[in-house]
Amino acid sequence: MIEKKNFPKILVVEDEAIVAYDLVLMLEKYGYPVCGKVLSGEEALKHMEEDKPDMVFLDIILAGGIDGIETGEIIRSQYGIPFVYITASTDHATLERAKMTAPYGYISKPFSENDIYIAVETSIYKWQAEQAVIEKERWLRAVVQGIGEAIISTGFDGKINFMNPVAEDLLQSSSDDAIGKTLDEIFKYESSETEQFETEEAVVQGDKFKVRINGASLIRSDSSRLPIDMTISSIVNDKNDFEGSIILFSDIRKRLEYEDRIKSASHEWRTTFNAIKDAVFMIDRDGKIVRINDGVAKLFKMDSEKIVGKTLWELFEENEYADLMKEDFFKVKSMNEKMNFEYYIKDRWYNVSAHQIINRGSFDGIVVISSDITDDKTIEKELSDYRNHLEDLVEKRTSELNDAVDKANRANKAKSEFLANMSHELRTPLNSIIGFAKLMNLGGTSAEESRRYLDNILNSGNHLLRLINDVIDISKIEEGRFSLSIERVDMVGLLRSSVEMIVYQANQKNISVELTVGGPFEVDADIKRIKQVLLNLLSNAIKFTHENGRIEVGIYAEDNCCVVYVKDDGIGIENDKLDYIFQKFAQLDSSMSRQNEGAGLGLSITKNIIDSHHGYIWVESEVGKGSIFKFKIPIFQNMEG
Repeated sequence: MIEKKNFPKILVVEDEAIVAYDLVLMLEKYGYPVCGKVLSGEEALKHMEEDKPDMVFLDIILAGGIDGIETGEIIRSQYGIPFVYITASTDHATLERAKMTAPYGYISKPFSENDIYIAVETSIYKWQAEQAVIEKERWLRAVVQGIGEAIISTGFDGKINFMNPVAEDLLQSSSDDAIGKTLDEIFKYESSETEQFETEEAVVQGDKFKVRINGASLIRSDSSRLPIDMTISSIVNDKNDFEGSIILFSDIRKRLEYEDRIKSASHEWRTTFNAIKDAVFMIDRDGKIVRINDGVAKLFKMDSEKIVGKTLWELFEENEYADLMKEDFFKVKSMNEKMNFEYYIKDRWYNVSAHQIINRGSFDGIVVISSDITDDKTIEKELSDYRNHLEDLVEKRTSELNDAVDKANRANKAKSEFLANMSHELRTPLNSIIGFAKLMNLGGTSAEESRRYLDNILNSGNHLLRLINDVIDISKIEEGRFSLSIERVDMVGLLRSSVEMIVYQANQKNISVELTVGGPFEVDADIKRIKQVLLNLLSNAIKFTHENGRIEVGIYAEDNCCVVYVKDDGIGIENDKLDYIFQKFAQLDSSMSRQNEGAGLGLSITKNIIDSHHGYIWVESEVGKGSIFKFKIPIFQNMEG
């Protein structure tokens, strides 16, 4: 048998049993799974819904209400999968009808294994190629329809054959009205700019051309003018023969508005630049001052014309800082980061902040901001006297250490309680298993007693398995190895099946379980882990609800999430324990005499599972009246359509 990957499921529609049988054998020999073998077109359409095949072998002549050709037409139009006709000696009219349904191939009776193999492979290949072309056409149309520029194309005769929605909007004309008309009838514009042609050959029909016009005025259907930039280009084939033209144009109203804003912002920037109290220098890559604000002129008491063009160190030629400033400039130039310097000049302190100017990835200069910080220095000296008092810091550190010790003690206590509880939880079922096994080994027990002993052994074994699985899960969570297997999940169906699994457990305590569902709700989730959450919450509800109690389970939508709740009328939880119960090893009753089994891991694991699904879990409770656990996870949002 030839081995393959991604086998297509094949449906055989043939009313001659022997032919159908041979065809199925040949298909299976080549490794193609046959999902059905039917006699009529009606049965074939039924199997299309139930089995969802990837391909169909279809006899042209079929008994029943619809023949093979009608069935083939329905398969193509409604299901879009490849099908191959099985033919015998068929009249010309029938073959013409068959051709109209565009089958993917024909095989004639009698056929060989090689005929079948070739028919399958060529049909699947042709179908995949068609799907790729369809997808590419769909993608290209979506791009053209969704592009931000207006597009019009014309054919060789100069008549419009396409116009996208942006063009429709700008021209105030629908594509239905425009297609078939000449460009001059629909696209009218005025331009004061000389049209610049970029050509590879002479600008005549049949040669390449490209025209770029900036700042044209589009004359719309209501006679209004719209400023646009436009490009008109020729469309040529592989032989450089002229086939039409394409016009791209865009509304530039916002751009013109932005240009006005830039001019206004430039004026505002210059005004703001000069209003800055600090002295601001802009220095080029060679260290020369190219621009200053009024603060610099005031600082040096000089006109800006005498400052611009000099270097900073030339301004301080008569000062001891000249050489240092030159050194600092080259330090900033070589370091790709902001740098700060302090200078003490003429009884005043100055903080100088230097920022590199990077233009297209290369150093292009420095912005220097000089601030007088003399007053700040004075205040800083006064504050330094108070920094020697460390009482507050010592008290804070002592409190932090006490908190750390307390946290460590609580963790150690929780660990000790967990180990004690685990010892108890492991010994109890093991003792039960060993005890009942010994009783059965002694012999002399009735069939009813043996069945009861086996049930106890099975229940104890399952209890041990749950404990071990919980320990493994919490270990994976601690080590960061907890992973999910995401798939599309029907939450209503999952909730129903989970409730059905615990009905027997609830009946043992005569507890009624009521289920309320809306929906349907679909989520992307790990079905095994979500079911683990549901079973844990349902089991806890039964565990902490008295006999003859009542449990409500439901699901509803809220804020694009599905919310699942489990409500019981059991013992309830104290308010100060509502967050504690989701911690590892948490037990409301940690004593060895507690009535309910468990290692204190279930709700911690549950919370981690819900958190991993980008969800949230919480509990509302009142002591003596019961609890309601709720969790929410995002609903799958279908973005198609």
